[in-house]
Amino acid sequence: MVNFRWHRNSLDESLKTTVAVNSFDELFELVKNELSPFTEVKKEELTIKYYAYDERIPEETYLVTLKDYGVLGMTNGDLQHDK
Repeated sequence: MVNFRWHRNSLDESLKTTVAVNSFDELFELVKNELSPFTEVKKEELTIKYYAYDERIPEETYLVTLKDYGVLGMTNGDLQHDK
């Protein structure tokens, strides 16, 4: 299980959106449900990549991005892509 938080203007705002996810599929469903009114979300276009250690929280940070959309949020761990 890892924590996912949406990208917001400030760290405090972002931390307020934190939810636990158990798998890549669960994260994908969360993202798809949130963004489907605005854009098509395909599982193969959702990526998680290591970014940095964030001393403010303190934990490792991974960026969650969607192709042609940009950064959606961050996790505190990697999730294996269930293809």
